[in-house]
Amino acid sequence: MDVQKMFENATGTPEKPYPNPPDYIDRDPPKPNVGTKLFVWPGHQEFEKDPDETDEAIILVHGWNMTDADKRTFSNTFFKRLWWKGFKGKFCTFSWPTFNHDDDINTHIPNDNLHYIPNHYNQSEYVAWKYGPALKAYVDSIKKVSKNVAAHSMGNVVMASALKSGLTINSYVAMQAAIPRGCYSGDANGYEKFIKADESKPTPDIYGGLLAGINGNFSNFFSANDYALKTGKVNILWHDYDSNWEANQVDYKPDSPKGYSTSRINSISPFSSSVGSRPFDGAPPLRNVTDPHELMAFVARPRSEALGVRDTTGFIGYDLADDTLSYPFGKDRTEHSGQFQRPIQKTEAFYKKLLQTMGVGFIDKL
Repeated sequence: MDVQKMFENATGTPEKPYPNPPDYIDRDPPKPNVGTKLFVWPGHQEFEKDPDETDEAIILVHGWNMTDADKRTFSNTFFKRLWWKGFKGKFCTFSWPTFNHDDDINTHIPNDNLHYIPNHYNQSEYVAWKYGPALKAYVDSIKKVSKNVAAHSMGNVVMASALKSGLTINSYVAMQAAIPRGCYSGDANGYEKFIKADESKPTPDIYGGLLAGINGNFSNFFSANDYALKTGKVNILWHDYDSNWEANQVDYKPDSPKGYSTSRINSISPFSSSVGSRPFDGAPPLRNVTDPHELMAFVARPRSEALGVRDTTGFIGYDLADDTLSYPFGKDRTEHSGQFQRPIQKTEAFYKKLLQTMGVGFIDKL
């Protein structure tokens, strides 16, 4: 079947490149108005509505490090898995301009720690925060009674920003979410690893309670084994380097290679003039960082683990690594995207649970 005419694709605008703070380190970066538009993948056809389509919609929001080809492949797979489970509603995708491995000009490998983080991770997080209003605008435009969002990895930052902008939906499934648990649950803070890191490199605590009071039919598909969020390492020239979300929070908050420093912290007003942005520690401040999105992406270390590794208050939890499952998710890199990369036989339980927690109709074909 030609899946590309069977679901709708939307993208946030402006598309690449979106101005990024490190390119404007000595002045406030421009902030274009974001929007959304429908598009068709090259070589494919316009979306055609199924005459039997139900009054339900599922919107997929992709994560970090995705090329256009990656986005297309993941979207195709997600749609086909839902179709094989008997979902008859409208499937939609929302694309946002993440940096990806085509942008890997250089990487961060600090001398004092064995951590390896691609240099555009924090830059992509900044963009993700900016595109929440675009996601909200697109979801609001969908003419369905039941609207349900499934966000993967850093796509959950886009979703958090959309919720902060006032998005309301019927259900939200956070899949391997690369966002602090503490944004949603105050009792998630106190993670010892980050507390210790903050003793030597203090940063403002601005994540806690960020989305307090925002709740609904929210589900958290998590794994304590997740490569990208918790356990990942890469081997370079016979050395193992930590390469995961936690390593980034320890080493690159603040992101000193890009010019950020926290040598001055105003604990009373962390959003106004708390952090001096500098080319290196000890140099005169170039400007104060006042944009909370810039603070979260380049400066502020959370006090909690990622949402995608732990059951969290306010969410219906589904442990992907539960060893009682027929095919629990493991520690390999591909398992962070297992729902897109595994064969269909090993994802049947995942998609069934996804549809059940969303509360949408489907006919279990497998």
